[in-house]
Amino acid sequence: MYVNYSKRNLTEIPRNIPRNSTMLDFHMNIITDIPSNIFQNMSDVTWIDLSQNWLNRIRNESFAGLKNLTTLNVSHNHLHISDLEHNAFVPIQQLRTLRIDDLKFLPSSKFPEQLVNLKQLEILELAAFIGMTFDERFNVWTCLHTFISKNSYGLHLQNYTFSGLTNSPLRTLSIKIKQADADALEHLPNLQILNLYFGVATVQNTIENSFKMVSNFTTLTRILMQRVNARAYIFIVTGIYLHYFKNICLKELVFRHMYLADIDGTSFKEFAINSVCLESLEVSGNIGYPWITLLVLFKNLKHLKLSSIENNAFLKQVSMLHAMTTSLPKSLETVDLLGINLKMPLPNITFINGDNVWFLTCRAFTLIECNGYVSGLKNLRYLDVSENRCGNMINEYIFQGFPKLEFLIATHSDLGTAFRNNKRLDILLKPLKNLKHVDVSYNNFRNADIANLNVQNQYNVLQSFNCSNNAFNQVPSFFRHFTNLSFIDISYNNVSTFNRDERDIIDSFIGKAKLVLVGNPFKCSCSNLDFLKWAKQTKAYYFGQLYCQLESGENTTFADLFVYLDRFENRCHDKIWLIFSLSFTTLVVIMVVFVVVYLRYRSAFQYFYLRIKLRLKQYEELDGDSYLYDVFICYNHNDVPWVVNFNRRLTAANFKTCLDAKDFIAGEAIAENILRAIDSSRKIIFIITEHFLQSTWGNYEMELTRMHAFQEGRENMVIVIMKDDLSIHQMPKVLKRFWYKVTCIKWYDQGIQPFQTEEIFYENVFSSLSIA
Repeated sequence: MYVNYSKRNLTEIPRNIPRNSTMLDFHMNIITDIPSNIFQNMSDVTWIDLSQNWLNRIRNESFAGLKNLTTLNVSHNHLHISDLEHNAFVPIQQLRTLRIDDLKFLPSSKFPEQLVNLKQLEILELAAFIGMTFDERFNVWTCLHTFISKNSYGLHLQNYTFSGLTNSPLRTLSIKIKQADADALEHLPNLQILNLYFGVATVQNTIENSFKMVSNFTTLTRILMQRVNARAYIFIVTGIYLHYFKNICLKELVFRHMYLADIDGTSFKEFAINSVCLESLEVSGNIGYPWITLLVLFKNLKHLKLSSIENNAFLKQVSMLHAMTTSLPKSLETVDLLGINLKMPLPNITFINGDNVWFLTCRAFTLIECNGYVSGLKNLRYLDVSENRCGNMINEYIFQGFPKLEFLIATHSDLGTAFRNNKRLDILLKPLKNLKHVDVSYNNFRNADIANLNVQNQYNVLQSFNCSNNAFNQVPSFFRHFTNLSFIDISYNNVSTFNRDERDIIDSFIGKAKLVLVGNPFKCSCSNLDFLKWAKQTKAYYFGQLYCQLESGENTTFADLFVYLDRFENRCHDKIWLIFSLSFTTLVVIMVVFVVVYLRYRSAFQYFYLRIKLRLKQYEELDGDSYLYDVFICYNHNDVPWVVNFNRRLTAANFKTCLDAKDFIAGEAIAENILRAIDSSRKIIFIITEHFLQSTWGNYEMELTRMHAFQEGRENMVIVIMKDDLSIHQMPKVLKRFWYKVTCIKWYDQGIQPFQTEEIFYENVFSSLSIA
């Protein structure tokens, strides 16, 4: 049983560890001591990790009771050899793996007996020290097959360094050295894997001796040589060094940050031809030229990795090419290219002998544009083009040469900007009919950028789609068409809720696909209550511990919200009714105010409405000196006989009159005709009778006239003739306004006053009409 106590800030080992535990993980705590007998009666434990703590002592009885312990890791504890009591490892002499890679020794000290007695060790990871020697005491070590020592303090590999390990089947040696003699490994006849790390203090002749000391090891299958401080010193590797490999059947060779530019083409050619066993070659940093073009000579090379190319002369020549052809070994299967600083547009590249290549990574190229294409890799199934910012220029047919591609990784490449600037990229994935896995995370994509992306050829084959860390605020709509998706990652986007269509899409993946939504700014508010109810009732396992923001600004998990969702819903309904009530009340108040204002100023509204309507009909108002009529006579039709005689007398006196019967335009609205008549007449005469006051149109004409007189500043345009004898309280408000502002003319009443005659009446009318 695995028991995990890691990363808990423990200061001591717990005393209540389950007795049936088999694996105990205490790494990354602040434990300082392992008390005696703390593991007593825990014979089932086979594996303990105490790395990355603050141990300052290991007692004789610290591991008592662990009679079946086979693996112990106490690395990164800053232990000194003096912190180990003499019998510290006696209780666990059956140990097979010990990792204690930062144990500090005194200069020129010897291996303590505590370690020598671990005769069953198979794997030892230990910090090397000056004068480190596996002497004759280690002749009893017959199981050790792996020794790792990446932390060294000035180690000098000498002929006798490993003299006591002659009986050990040591097959793997990983060690950091300062100096090395050419015969330092002669006591390790079974060595198969050698990893050499050169630090800051390593001298140049150590590099050549490192090549010499492996020259007679026919058992070696893997060699790694790495400069640890890549920028500190330059170790020059010349062509002659490669001759030391001619008798070795190497399957894997790794040069990391070793300066290879001085290797001549002839030496590399000979090395390539002789390396019939080599299957994997990795070269990182300071790669040379022209020998890179000789890679085709490796007959059985399957895996090639080139990274961090820093040879300026080589890069300059490549950057001048618009098209290039590269021959590959026919056996090559994988190509890993990383961090090549080209600073150029992508040329058209044709690979020869690339039919077996199925894996290609081209990460972190500094390309100006990606408007070229690649051909010759027709069986490629995996492609990683991440961290390549191609600006706005990406050839929409760039993937056309990979018809069998199944994996496409294109992260951290700002493809969103490219798609926004080049609408033709909608067909980018169209040639990839076998595409199963897509990763376009960290690309600043928005929904609109891929709204028209053509993925019809992937509807039935795509299995996973990672679009995390973009700027999507919705689930891409084309997801609904994928029938075989098993993994969808939309984490760390801008999704705050799911609308009905998005929910339908997610519903279609229930039980079929894993959906990752963490890191989205979900909103738990009344406005998306339907979404929250849907999430709880049918899809809660998709949300679980995801966070959402309440309307108060606080964050909560969906799981916590689901507990009181019913109460949350009730509060939302109360809030909705409150908002509705306030809105309805406000609307009613506004309507009441509007009705009151309209009724109070109805004539004004009607007047301006008619004005606007006439202007829309392109009606032009007459100026003040060009009226069509002298007077517009307003009357009630019950008074027609009197009005006919009145109109005859005015016409005989050369006044041009406007009457509805003869001057209104047939087919026009009455209100429009009235406004035209008022507009076209110098004076307006109202014939006031009992019939007139009872007429709706009579009041309407007086209101329009009053508004017109007020708007045009023509207060003297109105003449009121009182034909019938009416008291002031019988008059409507609008007539009272005229009554108090202008002098009215009364129709004469025979026999009452000598000056009330028909002649005097018409003289007053003619006089009033003559006033400008």
